[in-house]
Amino acid sequence: MKHWERSTSLNPFDVAQLFFFGAELLNIQEPERAEEQFSRLVAVAPDLYLGHSGLAFAACLKEDLARFRSSAEKALALNSDPYRAMQVAFCYDRLGKTDEANALVEKLLESPTAPDDPSWLFWASVTMSDLATAFDYLDQSVDTNFPAFMSFNLAFYSDHPIFDKVRDHPRFQAAVARAKLPWQEPS
Repeated sequence: MKHWERSTSLNPFDVAQLFFFGAELLNIQEPERAEEQFSRLVAVAPDLYLGHSGLAFAACLKEDLARFRSSAEKALALNSDPYRAMQVAFCYDRLGKTDEANALVEKLLESPTAPDDPSWLFWASVTMSDLATAFDYLDQSVDTNFPAFMSFNLAFYSDHPIFDKVRDHPRFQAAVARAKLPWQEPS
């Protein structure tokens, strides 16, 4: 953390440093400190969606629905990236707004720009708690994606809280085993 603190104090207008410091603080579950960095980022670059997105996720961790909704709407207005929108849907679900989460995912799925990548559809199905469909997409993803991409995705699935509800499921564990990830012990 000292590196990020020093870096952002030496150049308080470096948007990349502010973003990465804020993201690291979110990763270690320090939403108050993350919010400070993302607020600085928004002050420096108000039209950069990453600052608003970071504020939204800090508010999500703090379970502040009003702040989350405000920041998420700003972030999505600036960048409608479906992966970012999926994280917004996850936060709605986490904050008890399942209908809003599902509506956002359904809107994404109907969009002509929605990815047809099975790993993204796995994510969408998990967010909507449609686990049978989710596991079908996960199996398809493991069976069709090249190893480096699948390694990244399964590492993300193994750590991100969006996937807490599926991580211990036998079908998830079987998909991870089938993927033969680099960090796995040989069987």
